[in-house]
Amino acid sequence: MDFIGAFLYPWLKHEIFIKSPDQYKGIGSILKLLKTLYGLKQAGHEWYELLKKVLKEVGFVQADEDIDSCLFKHEKWDIVTCIHVDDCLVSYTDTTKYKKFLKVIKEKGFDFTESEKVLRALGLKIVETENTITIVQPAYVAHVLKELDLEEIVEKEAPPNWWCEATKEEDIKFDEGTYRTGIGCLAYLARMTRPDIEQYVFHLATFVSNPSIKHWDAFVHLMGYLKKYHNLGITFDLLKKLWAFYVDADWAGDSQTRKSTTGFIIQFMGGPLITKSVRQRIVTTSSTSAEYCAFTDILKEIKNSKYKYEDIAIIGPVKKCKENRGIYTNIGLSLITNLLSKHNINF
Repeated sequence: MDFIGAFLYPWLKHEIFIKSPDQYKGIGSILKLLKTLYGLKQAGHEWYELLKKVLKEVGFVQADEDIDSCLFKHEKWDIVTCIHVDDCLVSYTDTTKYKKFLKVIKEKGFDFTESEKVLRALGLKIVETENTITIVQPAYVAHVLKELDLEEIVEKEAPPNWWCEATKEEDIKFDEGTYRTGIGCLAYLARMTRPDIEQYVFHLATFVSNPSIKHWDAFVHLMGYLKKYHNLGITFDLLKKLWAFYVDADWAGDSQTRKSTTGFIIQFMGGPLITKSVRQRIVTTSSTSAEYCAFTDILKEIKNSKYKYEDIAIIGPVKKCKENRGIYTNIGLSLITNLLSKHNINF
């Protein structure tokens, strides 16, 4: 759904006066605004408050703030809607109830257009088949290439296979603003539809305060990979398992701090719903300890995810996928046994 002239519906709660246009032939040169206009700072907020009020009046329940305050669900109609400014993504199971929902919104005085199938939303390209939904962002990749003047770079088959070191005194410095802009763009892309680049983007982001040419070269290599495979994205498949997760950790991988890195992925219907690659907060003295930390992190994320999505998705059993045997063989044993079960380091 796309509301037409959304910001023109709300009544203003504050007194705002404007100078009348030159073409205005009425009495007085100062006019008091009764409703919001496009360009007013209050317009977006007032529109959101009005639409929220209307949805609640017809029986929708707003999700908690820690989930998403723009998400609403109607239990009786089994309809979920997500609001983004003047656009609404609507999910439903019964066409009759959906038509009733549209009729009620129309009766509330709103004018809107609707599309039966969503092809694009919030910069995402959505490709739907009988059993799958795939979201990709090829247009955003092209936009980043153009903005950073990298349209002519050589395409690459894979992301960089090396890790960069911190900038040294003899290294040639690179412009910090340009580097930060590029990393910010890729961080957004990685979090939305490209988890395959998330780990390396996280690695390059550690050098934003003092980048050098070698870091920019690695960034350009990564952009070359995205240029070649710009149509890769995330696919959700009805035939795949409902929930599954994969987790692992390296050990003392950071040569500067000797901290380990946690990496995990939570899948929903075969598609990565939540991905993370983050340095652990503590220094662990064995590889098994590092993996315990990683396992703890993902268990907390799973519990939080189930709480978030239980109102909008089917919640079923979680399949665990873990490589390290030390985690399973040592559960329930003492901390000392865990530390000595595999590689060990002492400072």
